[in-house]
Amino acid sequence: MIFITLDALALPANDLGARQPRPETRRLWNALFPYYHGRILVIADGIKRDGMQGEQILLEWLKREGYKASSVDMVEATGAEVRYDRVVSLSSVYGMPHWFIDTDPECIAKVARYGIPTLLATVPHTIRPEWSDGREYKPWDMLVEEINNQELAKKEREWGDV
Repeated sequence: MIFITLDALALPANDLGARQPRPETRRLWNALFPYYHGRILVIADGIKRDGMQGEQILLEWLKREGYKASSVDMVEATGAEVRYDRVVSLSSVYGMPHWFIDTDPECIAKVARYGIPTLLATVPHTIRPEWSDGREYKPWDMLVEEINNQELAKKEREWGDV
């Protein structure tokens, strides 16, 4: 059995349904899934139980992205201590997992001290340099207008050649 957190599977986002899967952990999932015969448990913290909507969104997200977990554990609270408590509790139900995968080094350290092999997924959320240098980008309508102006200038140059 492998325990993996939702944060290891998906990039951060404001809305649960808008999270994008991490390509690196998708490859890891696809490599481990056949070996462990699908015995992978997803631990998701910060899932609001507002009329089952948060739970439903998570389950639909997992289906849509092709993550067929043998079990999904959802809890409203967040943080390393919460995830650690869930790992300990779930270990008593499912037995000691072969691996625990997370992106939080504090939680990984706590789980490792408990005696479970851990894998710290440290795949950075890369920001392209042109997104963070502070440059202003032209709005789309200004770009279209500039292209039209350049095309008109080119046609005017060629106008006298006929």
